Amino acid sequence: MNVVGKLLLLFRTLVSYFLALCVVLVIIAPLLAILIVLPPSYCHDNRLIAWMMDLFYRGIVGALLVPISIKGKEHMVDEPAIIIANHQSALDIPILGSVLQKRPHVWYAMSYYVQFPVIGFFIRRLGIPVDRGNGSTAARSLRTGVKFAQTHTSNILIFPEGGRYNDGTVHEFLVGFAFVARSTGRPVIPVFMPHNGKVYPPHSFWIHWHPLVVVIGPQFVYHEDDTDESFIQRVHRWFEHQARM
Repeated sequence: MNVVGKLLLLFRTLVSYFLALCVVLVIIAPLLAILIVLPPSYCHDNRLIAWMMDLFYRGIVGALLVPISIKGKEHMVDEPAIIIANHQSALDIPILGSVLQKRPHVWYAMSYYVQFPVIGFFIRRLGIPVDRGNGSTAARSLRTGVKFAQTHTSNILIFPEGGRYNDGTVHEFLVGFAFVARSTGRPVIPVFMPHNGKVYPPHSFWIHWHPLVVVIGPQFVYHEDDTDESFIQRVHRWFEHQARM
C-alpha cells in the first residue's frame, strides 16, 4: 500500500472510530441508566431496550462507512427463534443485532468478557455467560438458556463456532444451539456474514473498506427423528453452501 493509501486508511479509520464514539456516548449512557434502574426481570422482552439496542447496532454499522447488503429479510420472523451466525469479527455483534429490526433478544457470550466493567454489566443484564473451558458450567449455561426460553419471548443469539475465525471457512459447530433447539422447540435461523473480517479483522486497529453482505437463511426445525449431530450437520451444510457461492 502506497503513502496515499495508508493516509486514506488512517483517515477513514479515525473517522469511523469518532462516529462510533458518538454513538456510544449518545445511546449507551442512557441505556446503562435504564438497565441500572430497571429490575433484571424487566430487561428482557423489553421493547424500549430493544429499540435502543437497535439504534446502537445501526449506529455502529453506519460508522463503518461501507455499503451493506442484506438478503433474506423475509426469513426473520416475529416468532421467538434461535439465531446463529458464523463469527469472524467484533463487527458480527452489531451487524447481526441490526438485522433483528428491534426484536428483543439475549446473547450467549463468553464468560471472559464479564470481567470488563461496562461489557460485563450488559452481559449480566442482557446475556447468558458461557465458560467454554468448563464442561459443567457450559452445560449449566445451556440449561439457563432453555429455562429463559420457557418464560421469555426474546430471540436467543449464538455464535456456534465458539470463537472468531477469519480464514474464509466455516468451522465446526459446537452442540449448544442444537441442544437449545431440541429442548425448546424453537426454530433456528442461520445468518451468514462472509466479509466482516475483511473490514475489521480480529485484533486489528484498522477499519478497511469492503462491501458487506448478510445472508439470512430459512428456518431449520429440530425434527423427532433428528439427533443433535444430524441437526448440526444439516445446518452446517447450509453455511458451507453459502461460503462456496
